[in-house]
Amino acid sequence: MTAGAKLRVLAVDDERPALEDLGRLLEGSAAVEDVVLADGGPQALRALAESNFDVVFLDVRMPEIDGLELANLLSRFADPPALVFVSAYEDGAVGAFENDLHPLDYLMKPVSRGRVEQALARAFADEDAQQRRGGQRAAAEGHTTGPSGMTDEII
Repeated sequence: MTAGAKLRVLAVDDERPALEDLGRLLEGSAAVEDVVLADGGPQALRALAESNFDVVFLDVRMPEIDGLELANLLSRFADPPALVFVSAYEDGAVGAFENDLHPLDYLMKPVSRGRVEQALARAFADEDAQQRRGGQRAAAEGHTTGPSGMTDEII
């Protein structure tokens, strides 16, 4: 990791108070450069189409597009962000880990500063996240990210 590198984070939760609390914790971290808040799956997809993120903190249970469905979509990106699931329900962890989504962490609501910092430390330690910050993985594999964030092979 390069000196001074910081994470770009997307936080997604349909419950506004929980989202704002998480956003404040993330913004207060020295490891975070930028935090974008999304009120649910559709807004998260719009944010992801407009910008790249190193980590997505993702509520598991949401209307329209739930966290597991959104995580499956993210897994198709050329450079998918690291995932940290957040939920008030313990049973959400089963789906997060059994669906081959490879989350870095699973935080129980209400989240604490210590657990957020642990998850961010895992993101820094994650080799794939380091490559994303360096911007080298897609080029090395012969892929680019299209406007929707989906993988396009370079021919």
